[in-house]
Amino acid sequence: MTRAQLKSARLTLRPVVKTDCAAVVAALNDLRVARWLSSIPHPYGKTDFDHFFHHVAVKGKTFAVENMQGFVGICGVESQLGYWLVPQAWGQGFALEAARAVLADRFDANLGAVATYAFADNIPSLRILSRLGFVPSLHGVKQGEKQGVKMCRALGAARAHIEFTLNADQFRASNPNDAPNP
Repeated sequence: MTRAQLKSARLTLRPVVKTDCAAVVAALNDLRVARWLSSIPHPYGKTDFDHFFHHVAVKGKTFAVENMQGFVGICGVESQLGYWLVPQAWGQGFALEAARAVLADRFDANLGAVATYAFADNIPSLRILSRLGFVPSLHGVKQGEKQGVKMCRALGAARAHIEFTLNADQFRASNPNDAPNP
């Protein structure tokens, strides 16, 4: 069982609440954020947030990420890891820190392997996934290719992406200070 709230050295990961609407809508209306997410429409509105809040954000698995200044993004994991941050929070290690927290919690609960993907030109996310221990998967990739194609709704374009998987042993090996106990 995962927890309702997680803490890391600099972040609090708490349940998404209705009052996050304005911050989420503002962030996802920024193409610097939305261009890295496959399923986010652009523009992104209150009805999109309402759908996310009621049908996607699962308590104990989807978290609003806050630092000392307030809301900086969303991070969650069920069978797939997903995260995004506001541009002001980029380059500070918050995505890695939040992802480590949700993955450690998931693997502590023995919930099994995790998948994710990143667009092939999203170098920061590719680095984060590597540091977490994710390994490229050939799931969804045509024979002879190294990456697949996924639609980006915000840009209205199909984009190259790479799929990854991670199990508890890979996570432990890459994150010894954050890894669950065997």
